Amino acid sequence: MITSQHAGPARAQNQILSYALFLREYVRNPRATASVCPSSPALSRRMAESIDFRRARTIVELGAGTGAVTRAILERLPRTALLFAVDNNQSFVDHLAERFPDRRLVPICGQAERLAETLGSKGVERADVIVSSLGFTTMLPEERGAILNNIVACLQPDGILIQYQYHVSRWQWLTVAGRTHWPFEAEELLRTCFRSVVTKDVILNIPPARVFVCSKPVHRKRESR
Repeated sequence: MITSQHAGPARAQNQILSYALFLREYVRNPRATASVCPSSPALSRRMAESIDFRRARTIVELGAGTGAVTRAILERLPRTALLFAVDNNQSFVDHLAERFPDRRLVPICGQAERLAETLGSKGVERADVIVSSLGFTTMLPEERGAILNNIVACLQPDGILIQYQYHVSRWQWLTVAGRTHWPFEAEELLRTCFRSVVTKDVILNIPPARVFVCSKPVHRKRESR
């Protein structure tokens, strides 16, 4: 156990290691990582604050990375709840397991496009909340569609999705890994899958971001695994 005397330096060192790992993985595969640094504390808090922890017992995090949002959720998560942190990068998953030795956390290496299968292997049919840091802007349309179909299929009827997008992605073209991505409005796509989408801006993040809290999912027939 880390004493309060050493908690500050240990946490700072942990954050430095997390940033270094994130930057390394971005350089290795910028399209998959989608950002040069983890979510800021302000953005992470806003994502976590959008969860009703009084009722959420099964929470899924997509694109957990090095654990910026994971930490914000664990700080509020009840002892009886579970957080399934999914990332397609094994290095990130290993880092999460080492950084957060918490029985409430279940790190998983898996693809968001196969979320139903991934959660099913853990005995989970539906989630109360899905928190996503996935970079929809740099994805192909078919990838976005497959992921959102899985998200909706894995949510409880009264479940919510929390997703964010950088403001710059909404009005400026980006070039990532040699591929040009034109301005993309995540809200428009989310409204095709959810009857309610509430937006919250996080100006203190770099770059500024918009958080989408999506509820009343439009459930379709789930495909068999």
